Amino acid sequence: MLVQHFLRNSLVCLSLSLALSACNTPPPPAPVKPIAAVKKPAPAGPQPFENGVISVPVSPVQALPSDW
Repeated sequence: MLVQHFLRNSLVCLSLSLALSACNTPPPPAPVKPIAAVKKPAPAGPQPFENGVISVPVSPVQALPSDW
């Protein structure tokens, strides 16, 4: 009977001390988020209509050498 009383009091004291010590601990720090690399947009090629001039891309057929 004395052993049961001792064990019960020990468990109550242990759980109470754990609960009180858990209340005083600060929360863990937030995880650090990695900074994502900012992607730069690729430079734009010539636009079909730029500066008031209509530019047409040159096809490979138009760029044949003169000796053909």
